[in-house]
Amino acid sequence: MTTKNDDLEAALLAYGGGDEDEPETPQDDPATVSPVSPSQPGPTYTPPEEDPEKKADDEPKNVTLEREIEPILADPGLVKLGSGLEVRIVRMKTREFFALMRIVTNGALPALMSMQVDFDVDDDAFLQRLLSVVVMAIPNSEQQAIDFIQQMCVPVDLNTGPKMTRAQVQENVEKQQELLAQLANPEIDDLLTIIEAIIRQESEDIQGLGKRLGQMWKLAQKTGQLSSPASSGNSED
Repeated sequence: MTTKNDDLEAALLAYGGGDEDEPETPQDDPATVSPVSPSQPGPTYTPPEEDPEKKADDEPKNVTLEREIEPILADPGLVKLGSGLEVRIVRMKTREFFALMRIVTNGALPALMSMQVDFDVDDDAFLQRLLSVVVMAIPNSEQQAIDFIQQMCVPVDLNTGPKMTRAQVQENVEKQQELLAQLANPEIDDLLTIIEAIIRQESEDIQGLGKRLGQMWKLAQKTGQLSSPASSGNSED
């Protein structure tokens, strides 16, 4: 005959809540655990995909603009006048070079003597010095300066081609006349802008020509091809 205590003890044993000691789970000794072999696959981490819109927002603004907007290189030979008319600066040839020399010699000869333009300086220094000389010469060489810029400027939208119609030729004549009329008495800002564009375009060639003339002058002095006024006067006596 079982008692209530026996029934309770049997129920506890069946449930697992008895007082008997549970076997301990054996734990590995850290010193004896072998490291994981590199060849064994381990857990991998896959980073979450970045939102392209958020990435674009995080980029610096200047970098984003450089990627989205292609830089447009300005044509140094193009000048836009205050009236909105665009003109192109042509390359200087012999007649245009002599026209520039007339401006400098007529209006800036005293400045040339005092400033002593050196052709052996770096490009930027020569450009600034030459630009200063030409600008200072303009007031005393007014008509020469006007003639010079009229020679150096042409309309940008002239009709071209081997076979132009009479209408296209007449259109070119009208555009050229319009430009000459505007440059006959230009705005001061337009005049200085055109002169600066010309000097920047031609300064390298002018500097190279000056160096070449300087070498020729030194060679002529060494070889005795240049005679001083005093020696020539003595020879006449």
